[in-house]
Amino acid sequence: MTDLFAKCPNEKCVPIRLHVSNPERIAHDPTLWPTDGKPLFLECPSCKLVSAHFRADVLDAPEVPHSKQMVWLRVSFRCSTIDCGLPVEFHVYREIEVLRLIEFGIFENLRAGNWEGASPCGHPMQIKQKQDVQFQQGIISGYDPHAEQWKHIHSIPQPER
Repeated sequence: MTDLFAKCPNEKCVPIRLHVSNPERIAHDPTLWPTDGKPLFLECPSCKLVSAHFRADVLDAPEVPHSKQMVWLRVSFRCSTIDCGLPVEFHVYREIEVLRLIEFGIFENLRAGNWEGASPCGHPMQIKQKQDVQFQQGIISGYDPHAEQWKHIHSIPQPER
């Protein structure tokens, strides 16, 4: 079966399968990632490293039977570093049946600063206690800091200096 794949910077990992329904059309459509020029931030399902991807390869791969229903989940928040607030997002591939539990786990890992990898501003991927985090199911799209969604995701107020 043909699909789109992105390469994890960790050479020990297998390519990240994107599980798209029409990879040939998507790979050549200039309005969609990977040809729209925007980076796509993905968590590698194997090593959990988040990295920016600017391309994907169309490859043939054996059909892998899934015992669980899986979905891409876009995680969006604003950088919590003082005086930054830049939009940050990345995508994770998780089981849909326990989505609320997974969202809670992602939120807790962001609060604890447990994620490693790339963010658009270079700061740690971490949030504060009462900071907004948005989860959107089934969306794989390149990073656009000017997208409409960012009007609804707020960072926490910064302390006075």
